[in-house]
Amino acid sequence: MKRKEKWNQENIWTFSQLSDNEPIICGLSTYKYTTTPSYDMHYGIEMGIVRSGKMRRYYEDSFDDLSTGDVWFCGMWEPHGYEIIEAPCQVIVMIILPQILADLYFIEAPKINWLTPFIIPAVNRPKLGKRTQQNILMIANRIEKVIHENDHQKKLWLRLFLLEALLEVQKVFPFYTSLESLENNDYNCINYAITNLIKSHRNVTTIEISNDCGISRNRFNSIFKKMMGISFAKFSLRYRISSAATELIISTDPLKIIADKWGFTDASHFIHSFVKHFNCTPTQYRKNNTR
Repeated sequence: MKRKEKWNQENIWTFSQLSDNEPIICGLSTYKYTTTPSYDMHYGIEMGIVRSGKMRRYYEDSFDDLSTGDVWFCGMWEPHGYEIIEAPCQVIVMIILPQILADLYFIEAPKINWLTPFIIPAVNRPKLGKRTQQNILMIANRIEKVIHENDHQKKLWLRLFLLEALLEVQKVFPFYTSLESLENNDYNCINYAITNLIKSHRNVTTIEISNDCGISRNRFNSIFKKMMGISFAKFSLRYRISSAATELIISTDPLKIIADKWGFTDASHFIHSFVKHFNCTPTQYRKNNTR
């Protein structure tokens, strides 16, 4: 896919309401007719399941045709799109707070990196066999049931089904399990950078990360942009800006406190960066989004 001049800017911040209290936003969509391509990008990582029909998923340098039982993955701030190519088509989409997978740890499997399918290049993401597709469809059926029920434990069920789906994928596509020898592995270096950023509220610099990876800043910038389609500095800023935007809505903390929490030099620096990305001040944003 050639990079589009105009992305759907209205969708960029659609999922900024993701939070510790609302870590997964899940929806079921049914398309009665084929469509033309539609594009967007957003902060939350994304996993989807095709329940029926066929769709085409677009990425910056590739596309993938998916049919019943297939899954797709998208990373943070990754431009992507879709087109329905066989209708009726029904899909389940989960938008996920990255931290819940970055922080996921089981003593029985301490080295599994659950972010793997979301952050590797699109062309290298999992392809499923028929058996796995059938198992994924059974999980999708349970997800649909929870979506339609008024269950007070809905959020817990969604976490469980997400993990169950990832375990099915892991059977045929083992997730990268080690961060050793960063200097010899581009993927591990990028994974380390993203995980480090997600777990830290501060402004992690490119120099710090490249030093930790044992490579030069220029080399790190090159492989990060190649894999993620965006510079690490911009990726980091968008992550912190989006997190701060959520903080504005869910807390009453003054701008100075929020600015400091998310790695901005001071309130002035925070306001300047915020206006550049949201086209409004933090105060206006809080007023518009707080009931």
